[in-house]
Amino acid sequence: MLVSFFDSQGASFRVVIQTINNIDLFNPSTAYQYLFYPFELFVHNNVITRTIFGLTPIIEVQTSEFVQTTHNFGHVLTYMVDPDRYLSGGGFGTSYVAEAYVAYGIIGVIMISVMIGFIFRFFSSMLTRSWVVIACALIGIKNFVYIPRNFAFLWVTEVFNITYICFFVAIFVVALLIAKVGTHLRFPNRSGRGSLAGLEERL
Repeated sequence: MLVSFFDSQGASFRVVIQTINNIDLFNPSTAYQYLFYPFELFVHNNVITRTIFGLTPIIEVQTSEFVQTTHNFGHVLTYMVDPDRYLSGGGFGTSYVAEAYVAYGIIGVIMISVMIGFIFRFFSSMLTRSWVVIACALIGIKNFVYIPRNFAFLWVTEVFNITYICFFVAIFVVALLIAKVGTHLRFPNRSGRGSLAGLEERL
């Protein structure tokens, strides 16, 4: 996984260069939406929020019709630079650096980079926190390590993925049941002796 990560950074550099070369093609008034696309995708595709707000799910397909309406930076950049490659199924992908630069210029890149520094600092101490925080942090870090080659905030929305939430709730319930059953199977401690001694007395 680490080899794949470092190997893909050449592609990250290509995304940034293509973004700089084609920055004039982006609409400044709506460019910030590329940075926050993971939140849009989450709200539309999460069954709970989709039902509450009456939204339609976002189905990502590589067509000229889809790219005209999406805020997925990887789709839009590829179509701008090489439409034939995009329509044939290829793509450049995305990078938080490119998304931040399109949205807010070099100030955006600095702000997101500072945020990443704070998040890394939090991750370094996550094992000292409660199990709920550790579980959420481990989900987030799974996507966070790929942020140079990924959406800037996908790691945030993944924490609230309904599949992961149900998985952790199920594990928590099973753990409670095991703990409860374990207390009923525990033998009483007699005369200051251990549970094994109590078992011997019973036998």
